[in-house]
Amino acid sequence: AEAADATTSAAGPEEMPAAMQVQELECMLEAAHDEIETLRRKLSDTTAQVAEVLEQSDALGADLARAESAIVAKNNARISVLESEKELLRRELEVEQRRHAQASAALASLEAHAGEQAQ
Repeated sequence: AEAADATTSAAGPEEMPAAMQVQELECMLEAAHDEIETLRRKLSDTTAQVAEVLEQSDALGADLARAESAIVAKNNARISVLESEKELLRRELEVEQRRHAQASAALASLEAHAGEQAQ
């Protein structure tokens, strides 16, 4: 191709023998075929890389979905435990409020009885 280029430069295309022109075109065609093959290999490699990335993305998406489900399940279990604890504390509070009311009534009764005896 370089020899053909040098010939083209030295003499105009009209002065170059037809055989030289054919040889130059064949060299250019071969170079174009080589470039096309190189591009095909690059495209094939890129396509394989894209497929691999998509596969990894799908796997990560599945992992993320499993992790999210596990977190939701754990949080729901914790909420259930906390709600149970809340209900127990509410019941304990009601018992303590009744005891307090009974103790207050007993104290008031004792104070009233002590007041009657003091008179």
